[in-house]
Amino acid sequence: MATTFTTIFTGTTTATTTTTLKITITTTPITTSSSTVTTASTAATPTNSTPQKGSYTPLPARTVAGIVIGTAIGLAFITFVATYMWMRCRSNRRQEFDSTHALQHRPNRPHNTSTASSHSTSGQGDFNFLPPTIEDRAISNKVWTLLEQISLHVENFYSDSIQDVMTTAAKAELAARFNSPYLPKPVEALLESARHPSVVIEHCLCFDILRAISPSSDPGFSFLPREFVLLPSQMKDIKNPSERSIAQRSLALSSWRTLSVYLRPQPFNDRTYLTFLDEAIEQAVQSASLAFAAFQNHRHKSEDRIYNLTEIMKSAAEIGVLLFSQPNGFLWEWGTAGNREDGGTSRDSRQSTVMMVVVSPSLVKETDEKGRKVDKKIVLVEKVRRRI
Repeated sequence: MATTFTTIFTGTTTATTTTTLKITITTTPITTSSSTVTTASTAATPTNSTPQKGSYTPLPARTVAGIVIGTAIGLAFITFVATYMWMRCRSNRRQEFDSTHALQHRPNRPHNTSTASSHSTSGQGDFNFLPPTIEDRAISNKVWTLLEQISLHVENFYSDSIQDVMTTAAKAELAARFNSPYLPKPVEALLESARHPSVVIEHCLCFDILRAISPSSDPGFSFLPREFVLLPSQMKDIKNPSERSIAQRSLALSSWRTLSVYLRPQPFNDRTYLTFLDEAIEQAVQSASLAFAAFQNHRHKSEDRIYNLTEIMKSAAEIGVLLFSQPNGFLWEWGTAGNREDGGTSRDSRQSTVMMVVVSPSLVKETDEKGRKVDKKIVLVEKVRRRI
């Protein structure tokens, strides 16, 4: 005979799911020769109840914010990668076009110097490793700052009234180093007769410093590396060159300057050059101190004056190397000493004699980046004239 027992257990597993466990136990007697054995079978039937329609659990605010931020970052990254790949493909296509275009338009006459030099000075062709040309505005700002520093140096450390007697050594130094050809009179005579000797001193300092950073000037006064000044100084011995020879020389010098800067070790990393520069500047400062000692303003210490002039000359040396490294040709234009505007005498409204002096010259760009003469000179810095 079988007996059935049924037990139902009900429990809750989650917030939205109810589980019912139904257990049925059936006993069946089994008769054997020795005993009766009762077996039990157990059946468990789990059932899940369905959650109520319309009920949900909202996501936490932090989780939503994380999803939004992660999505934004992912989209930004994908956009960046896509833009980078597009620009890279565009650049490659442009380079391929430029190479093909250059081959298709190669000049038929390579002996034409104006065409052949364009590759060496414009940063193309076989010379694309050379540094690019610096903009005119950057050069003019550097030069203007240098000239302004010289003017302020004279204003602060020198006086229009003579402070001491001009010694024989001072006169000799004036004649040897500061007797500028752009003055209307010898510098010693101007200093003794001028109403404003400081104007003459400013002219002399500008003349001496700018000469020291010009490659075509006397190597004995130069702040530039010797390699930059020896060749231009030797070219002065060429007499009566033809117009064609001058043009070809300008093209050659343009390439020579840029290649010299590239091949030579960087001057301001070269200990040999730095030692030479320190010695040259020290000598120039001593010469200025001796020549204009009678007009020094004693309200300032000599150490301050020497330090200030030394720093100005170091800045000038850097500008000189910068100008030399450019494929363009630059020129300092002082004018003519006898010119009424550039350093002569004139009469003012009271009919009194007025003497003018160019205290700082104009900086002119006379050749383009290919070394060719420009049709009209480009003035980067204007000259400054003052009464003395």
